[in-house]
Amino acid sequence: PDGDAPITYTAEWSTDPTFNTIQHTNTGAPYQLPNALTTKGETWYVRVKGTANGLDSDPSASAQVTIEDTPPTVPSAPVIVPAAPLTTDDLSLQDPPGGSTDVDGDAITYTVEWSKNGFATVVTGTTLAASQTAKGDNWQVRIKATAGGVDSPWTAPVGVAIGNTPPTPPTAL
Repeated sequence: PDGDAPITYTAEWSTDPTFNTIQHTNTGAPYQLPNALTTKGETWYVRVKGTANGLDSDPSASAQVTIEDTPPTVPSAPVIVPAAPLTTDDLSLQDPPGGSTDVDGDAITYTVEWSKNGFATVVTGTTLAASQTAKGDNWQVRIKATAGGVDSPWTAPVGVAIGNTPPTPPTAL
């Protein structure tokens, strides 16, 4: 109030809402808590105080945040086999879905979705039976990873067009 300058600010971080234990302090911007100090599910509290001419204010601002789980990375791009399918071919993925990592080690599961002609999801799973395809269909597949209940973004869709199966040769009379 008496115009002393400059005022510096200090942020104090704690998992204790009473701030009896301070785990991290920032004097000056950026007022960030390093992610290496956090674990999912923890609640962290921060309070800010100002200092001018060696005198500290009472903490005037405080907030809390609960650390959420980090999503896994996007899976590897899917590869459909065969690359030029016919109406008699089952479609499948060249390799099982994979390639995702999760920073806190949660188990990773994958969801595979197939869609026909750019419309809503029709089939889930790593294989699409030939009986579900028809000449001229355009099928796309995409994959997402899930770890700790949190989803990664979907992969970009990859597609193939279903070709016509040639007729069987005639039999000799």
